Amino acid sequence: HAVLTGTISKRGGNLLVAAELVGVPEGTRLWGNQYELSAKDLMSVPDRIASEIATSLGVRLSGDDRASLSPRHPADPAAYRLYLQARYYWNQRSKEGYLKSIELFQAAIARDPEYARAYAGLSDSYSFLGRDEAPTPEYMPKARAAVERALAIDDKLGEAHASLAMMTFVYEWNFQGAEREYRKALELDPGYANGHLLYGVFLASQGAFKQSQSQLDQAAELDPLAPIIALCRGYPESYLGNVEPAIRAAQEALNILPAFPAALEDLMTYFERQGRQEEAMQQAAALLHARAQHELAETVQAAYRQAGYQAALRTWLEAEEERAAKEYVSPLRIAILAMRCGNEDKAFAWLNRAVEDRNAGLVYLTVDPKYARLRSDPRFAGIAARVGLKPAIR
Repeated sequence: HAVLTGTISKRGGNLLVAAELVGVPEGTRLWGNQYELSAKDLMSVPDRIASEIATSLGVRLSGDDRASLSPRHPADPAAYRLYLQARYYWNQRSKEGYLKSIELFQAAIARDPEYARAYAGLSDSYSFLGRDEAPTPEYMPKARAAVERALAIDDKLGEAHASLAMMTFVYEWNFQGAEREYRKALELDPGYANGHLLYGVFLASQGAFKQSQSQLDQAAELDPLAPIIALCRGYPESYLGNVEPAIRAAQEALNILPAFPAALEDLMTYFERQGRQEEAMQQAAALLHARAQHELAETVQAAYRQAGYQAALRTWLEAEEERAAKEYVSPLRIAILAMRCGNEDKAFAWLNRAVEDRNAGLVYLTVDPKYARLRSDPRFAGIAARVGLKPAIR
């Protein structure tokens, strides 16, 4: 029934903040105030405004309410800027982005060692780095330590509970525990866009596609410029077999962040499902270039021109297997390539390695249509059971 509006402007070295609470639809001014403060005081303004509005309207605040309006440790403005920069790089979903975000989250923590949100973000960066870009067992313990530190500082931080939920989901494969943590995260912070995103993707993995879409749509309303949110909005429809909405979602993500690796990879998969091999190969080459595998991109394209799509995939698979003998390559990525080549024995061999590695992507085995060709094989049920997944959704 009311809307809060305001402005921020500069006066010399200080900031002027003017805020007004207006009744809707009559336009009655319910409350208003102005603040002149230095930049270092800016972080305290939202809490002061919320408290003054409550007081002026005669709202009785409980002890928990007052605690939520006065966080235990307001962030240093410089630490907050570092945090925002880190989240930007984290949202790019690339190895380089994760490494950069880790550097920035650590810089924020160095500025403010009690900054719980920076620890939660650091946990997310370690978690995602250990999904496809580095050995899972190497980074998940670091992710766990960071989120535990965040919760030790502020156990009512929704962001930290969302980080814990994700780790519980993709690494521990404890789906009931993950759902409890996601619900708690959003109860504590219903405006946390990444919380809705992560919960929405979790729900999709469990086959709850309608609820998943609702969460992902809320995430997009809260953060319309996050490429990963735009991309993931297409997943429920994709899992239901509707490729066109998923293609549009991936293209929207690329409009936000050109050469976004996750969107390029998904577009390749969607075009494959439609039999559009030429376009799928274009996305494959763009994906390899985005991963800085430029020579391999040229080699794969040459194989496609000379002998067709399957020959190009075999060339790609052989190259990744050779690379895996020298450095870390996600076993799930190689399993998917082997599956695309029709080599089911090799696909299952690499899937078993992915299970041993506790690879995060395994949680989508029973819902993602790209694995459909493996589901009639008795070995598939055994792998799904090891991950703790429900029977395949067809």
